[in-house]
Amino acid sequence: YSDSEWANIFEALQNALDSFYYGVKEIVTRANYYVTLVLDPVGNSITITDNGKGWSRRNVEALWKMHVGDKNSAGTTTTARRQKGSQALGIKAALFQSRFFKVEAKTSDEPAWEITLENFCEYDKENWIKTIPDPTELAVKDGVMSEEGTRVTIIPREENWVERYL
Repeated sequence: YSDSEWANIFEALQNALDSFYYGVKEIVTRANYYVTLVLDPVGNSITITDNGKGWSRRNVEALWKMHVGDKNSAGTTTTARRQKGSQALGIKAALFQSRFFKVEAKTSDEPAWEITLENFCEYDKENWIKTIPDPTELAVKDGVMSEEGTRVTIIPREENWVERYL
């Protein structure tokens, strides 16, 4: 998890792929499945979008609290075999290596929401928890988050990281 390529790109990408599975052996039903990855060297940002089940607002604490992941990757079910991770350690590694970390999501039973977390790469043992805002409702416009899914945008702590990666 300390590798910046994993934290900046592959962790959110793996979570996007995992979002198509839930429950014991269920799969999200879609006419067309998609996961998109956008690497923006000018803005030094990485954006990963999927139309999976969507990140539940009820589980937003998985970003920074231990033992609150919602995956069931232990066991022999289809979901368990396909999903990776269950304690949300990877997403925490990504968060704590970022200057900017934004989640936008919509599930089938919740309105669209978003949360933006900044400068977690400058972890301050005494004050970091005070910087966590509450998730807010996301205005759905021009088809953005109008259906289930999640968008994660990350700006790495290193300047020009995306340009150097490309």
